[in-house]
Amino acid sequence: MEQVGRYRLLAEVGRGAMGIVYRATDTELGRTVAVKTLRLSEYATPQEVLGLRERMVREARAAGHLNHPNIVAVHDIGQEGDTAYIVMEFVEGRTLDDMLAESAPLPVELALRILADTARALDHAHARGIFHRDVKPANIMVQADGGVKIADFGVAKLAWTKTMTETGMIVGSPHFMAPEQLRGEPVSAKTDQFALAGVAYTVLTGRKPFDADTIASLFAKILRADPVPVETLTPGIDPGVGRVLHKAMAKDPKDRF
Repeated sequence: MEQVGRYRLLAEVGRGAMGIVYRATDTELGRTVAVKTLRLSEYATPQEVLGLRERMVREARAAGHLNHPNIVAVHDIGQEGDTAYIVMEFVEGRTLDDMLAESAPLPVELALRILADTARALDHAHARGIFHRDVKPANIMVQADGGVKIADFGVAKLAWTKTMTETGMIVGSPHFMAPEQLRGEPVSAKTDQFALAGVAYTVLTGRKPFDADTIASLFAKILRADPVPVETLTPGIDPGVGRVLHKAMAKDPKDRF
């Protein structure tokens, strides 16, 4: 595939559960953009494709109204054959996931700055009734100048439209999902709060709050177990940090902030 719509695809820059991300050129405006493609037929039966397409349009349209320095802007949406695509601002930088793979845990000052910028982005979206639903290190971009942008607003809900395939494989990374998502209950700003607290736990300890060898065991931990206290893994950290994260990752959304 060399082009979708008016966008010439130049190079693959990422690949995940939802599809492939390309660096591309907008042939009309001459600017560099990121194009995320999604082959609808791989995520839905023919009968479900139309509904999935309509849902994608609604989600991307809502995300397109978000205007914040810490949110990757959504520019356009389209479909070519059975390939849908979302056009976004191209961000030069690394994902927080890549940074953690290289050096974890992060220095506290850097970790707090990244978390604060991410929280501001989520607060902006929540104030407009938009929830991310898939906050995780892979969706947090850190630019060369230290600026932070959260990606995949308008895309994240689609990743969980069909959570389990016929083979029982999960779509996407579930490590930061809130219990209410696993139970199929409505999401809210508190769902993103749970995930952001999980990201905070990871950048401060170098470990995910919940991890296991199987999906079933992971889900059981998220639903019923508490993470190892952060102060146990990071000696010297203020005990108040552990209390904050414990509350933000409460099993019942009513018990969170």
